[in-house]
Amino acid sequence: MFDYYKPIKKYIYALIVVLVALVIYLTAMVFTESNYEWFLNLNKPSFQPESWVFMLVWAILFVLIAASAIIILFTDKRKRKKCNFVILLFVVNALINAFFNLTMFGMHNILLSIFILPVLLASIFVLIWCAYKVNKIAAYLLIPYGLWTLYATILMVNFFFMN
Repeated sequence: MFDYYKPIKKYIYALIVVLVALVIYLTAMVFTESNYEWFLNLNKPSFQPESWVFMLVWAILFVLIAASAIIILFTDKRKRKKCNFVILLFVVNALINAFFNLTMFGMHNILLSIFILPVLLASIFVLIWCAYKVNKIAAYLLIPYGLWTLYATILMVNFFFMN
């Protein structure tokens, strides 16, 4: 009787995904900006990109992550059953990412941040694997996120040894 509400429900979920991604991105920016002086004073490896590159890359990555989640949401329920917890994985991954930002930029704890990154990487790779079972395009959109996080892990190890 109320089948005409189902498409609207999906669009509401899609809007929620976009808003959550935006809130996480803005929260990360606030942590980074409010502690930017501390970060500027760190010794950095020669392969550290400029700050604006980080901001641009993360903006693009959050768009890709949100697009991946929306594709998963709009994928047929029968396909989503191949990995029922894929949406939960997006949430868990976002929380781990936020915890990394808190430890690195809020607490200035490089060592703890280094220990969080393998957990974050593992959650990204599980997310990609699970998304692949549901929708290959959604999984492919997450690959740059995994690669960038791997690069960030290398940077963090260098930050630790240089500071």
